[in-house]
Amino acid sequence: LTGRTQQLVQSIEYRQQYDIVTARAVAPLNVLLEYMAPFAKVGGKLVCWKSLHIEQELQDSLGARSTLHCHLIKTHRYTLPGDWGERQLLVFKKTAATPKEYPRAVGVPKKSPLA
Repeated sequence: LTGRTQQLVQSIEYRQQYDIVTARAVAPLNVLLEYMAPFAKVGGKLVCWKSLHIEQELQDSLGARSTLHCHLIKTHRYTLPGDWGERQLLVFKKTAATPKEYPRAVGVPKKSPLA
């Protein structure tokens, strides 16, 4: 499936239809959750691949997490082979429907992230 999140989730075929939504290396967490949340069912999980050094990013995402009903339930650290270092998976649970106005129009989440 390829396409822009903002367009795909307007279809009932894709909006709030998935048990698990994953993303890697797309955007800061507050923007990433806005892209991901509309695809997940209520009770579904969102899994984000992130580095270990994202304390500010986690703090900056608190408003987005609240607005989008995505609650951090687990982190999983792992070590990559060779000298690639450690990373983590952040697992969020979606606890309510994503408000219809999300995701916002193309370019808006990146220019004006949810705070």
